[in-house]
Amino acid sequence: MKLAEDTEAVLGSATINTAELSTMFLNWPAAYRLRPARLPAAEPLSLLGEDVAGLLELKALTAPEPSRNKGKLHTLDTQQTRRPKAVTTAFNAPLPEWRFAQRGTPHIVLASSVAAALHVASEIYGQFLLDTGQGGSVVSFVVERYRLSGTFADLRTAADYPACYDLLAHVVPQTLVSDLLNGNGSGLLYSAGEGEAVIALPPCQITGGEIERALALEWDGSRFARSFDYRDMYWRPVGSSSAKLNSE
Repeated sequence: MKLAEDTEAVLGSATINTAELSTMFLNWPAAYRLRPARLPAAEPLSLLGEDVAGLLELKALTAPEPSRNKGKLHTLDTQQTRRPKAVTTAFNAPLPEWRFAQRGTPHIVLASSVAAALHVASEIYGQFLLDTGQGGSVVSFVVERYRLSGTFADLRTAADYPACYDLLAHVVPQTLVSDLLNGNGSGLLYSAGEGEAVIALPPCQITGGEIERALALEWDGSRFARSFDYRDMYWRPVGSSSAKLNSE
């Protein structure tokens, strides 16, 4: 969701010309994303506090129907019908609006490691919970593993594209992703914590969608402070460099 300072924060920022961007061919045999696990019905959610409207909206975002009803996916490339169900569902299920994409933009965010995927999820869903004023809670995620290939715009050098790394400004990166989508681009590559992540658009090649494991993120009312890995049953501070968060 855009912040009030968004327009002012990007004044003077030049629009990024997609034709001038350097590109990188990627072939990731393992690319990860955190998908919110299906949340319980309203009555159990009420145990988390009186105001659960934001969590109910997050629950709705886990289903693919909203994007289909808006007709966002009816004109996607013909490869859509040949993709595994897990990949098609991932494009159908919309993410909250965030730095790189307005709500309803068909995209998947895949990361080079589980730790980088946790960093991405912390930004996207953390901003959503902050914007909806959620108190302390725990959100569970399924860690999914995909295979990704394609040629992507390379934005990994933050110093060269500062407007895309300003968490208070969304106009420049959202416009860039929209331009890439309209130009039938595969997406873009950017730095995510200590790893890398791809904003994958429909033209890219994605297969797989296997469940790797499950994680939970603890929200303290202002940020995701800890993560719980159900594989080894440990809590860790978000941002921990523990090697166990990185898949080999």
